[in-house]
Amino acid sequence: MFPRTHAQRGLALFLLLALIYVLRVALTFTIERDMGPARPLLATLVVAGTAGLSAALFGGLYALIVRRAAARPLWLALGLTPLLIPPFLSVVAWRATLGPGGHLPRLLGWEAGGPSILMQSWIYSAPSAGFILGASWSPLVFLAVSALLLRLPAGQLEAARLARGVWGERRVLWRALLPGVLLGAGGVVALSAIEFAGPILLRVPVQAEQVSLAFDAERDSAGALQRAVPLVLLAVAALALPLLSWVPPLPGARTRPSPTKGSWFAALGCALLLLPGTWLPILDLGIRLTRRSGVAATLESSWAVGAGDAGNSLWVGLWTATLAVGLGLLIAWPLRRASRPWVALVFGLGAVLVAIPPALWGIGLLKLLNRPGLDPLLDSLACVSLADLLRFGPLAVGLLCLAIRSAPLAREEAARLAGRSPWPLTLRHLAPAILTAWALVYLLSVTEFGASALLAPPGKALLAVFVVNEAHYGQGADLAGLTSLLLVTALVPPLLAGSLAAYSWRTRGAQA
Repeated sequence: MFPRTHAQRGLALFLLLALIYVLRVALTFTIERDMGPARPLLATLVVAGTAGLSAALFGGLYALIVRRAAARPLWLALGLTPLLIPPFLSVVAWRATLGPGGHLPRLLGWEAGGPSILMQSWIYSAPSAGFILGASWSPLVFLAVSALLLRLPAGQLEAARLARGVWGERRVLWRALLPGVLLGAGGVVALSAIEFAGPILLRVPVQAEQVSLAFDAERDSAGALQRAVPLVLLAVAALALPLLSWVPPLPGARTRPSPTKGSWFAALGCALLLLPGTWLPILDLGIRLTRRSGVAATLESSWAVGAGDAGNSLWVGLWTATLAVGLGLLIAWPLRRASRPWVALVFGLGAVLVAIPPALWGIGLLKLLNRPGLDPLLDSLACVSLADLLRFGPLAVGLLCLAIRSAPLAREEAARLAGRSPWPLTLRHLAPAILTAWALVYLLSVTEFGASALLAPPGKALLAVFVVNEAHYGQGADLAGLTSLLLVTALVPPLLAGSLAAYSWRTRGAQA
């Protein structure tokens, strides 16, 4: 856990200074301004910290349990489903299930009793918002821990068990997996610090919301930037923290776990861990669709209302994902042979871009494009697509950079010696990474709220903004249908592209 290199010591100093700055801002607000302006920042710290802890718990346990579960490929795929559901939809389901007049209080007869009041006081709180956000983003921890489990030498745990017993084996396992837990939890903390669509649905005033409100109410760009600085420092620090404990894995034969005698109990544990992020939103959507006039009537009326917004969101998602993949290839190709400092610099800049609050992207683009000659761009959906590209493009760059650096250089040299371009071979190797990056950026762009709420031009609203506003102010009959329309718009194009790609690869393999 202690810094081992000069780079890690410098990073530790940066994290310490960032923490001192955030605490100084909170303390200044507390002393000079009677605690009022400090509450959103303190609530943000509580939400982000709770989200990181709950994600570490859910994702870490899921990664450990799924290794011994029956039907392991199925549970591995299901472990990623919380990422397919926007966090604010999970918050809506969380509130509708446990909140006042929710599904569970009605089922237990607590609608007018004391337990319902106690449950309401906890549901509409910062720890509750952090808990459900952490459960929604727990697959980040699951992926990081699973990657380390695959790289863990097979004989290391057995040697620890023979030398120090079961507790010695668990200690070695914990120390080996700690960097993955910190890496995933740090990403969740960074995302939770700049997220405000979910917290506002639970009436939790967070700092990211104050950034948007400062600009909406007074057009105070300087005040919005001042409120955003602690968030950026907190998010960057959360992303950089895992590097302090990172240790390269030891060489050796890798572990290949297989289901054991308690594999069905492991499958049950996996199902329970998926309850907040997967089963609860699906169950809530099913109850809402069938509660009033039936599924068909609800879908027909809601989809007629939101069809235009869905088309706008589809356009933004397709353009943003395609541009992000193209930009990622242009940046990743020169880095395929670059030294590690250059790659670290690119990843560091990408982390800073991801850590910027979405409302700040919207404010910056409004200021930048509000000039003569740029009005057509500001009044179109291209402005929203540009904001999403700046926010989520670094994710595509990172994925493609990792994939292209893993491509064997011998094939590229052989293609050059044969007088052919190395691009076809490289693109064939990058095809899965390209598809993954495209689907990820598309999904995030379609469900983005913070920047879209500021940049969407009049008459061209986006579906995610419509759903959040309906959940925050309406709770009408259209919410269930709009939610289902958003899920269809967000999930069908990536699933269709993945199916076509799988069919193409299978056909090409059969012909070969």
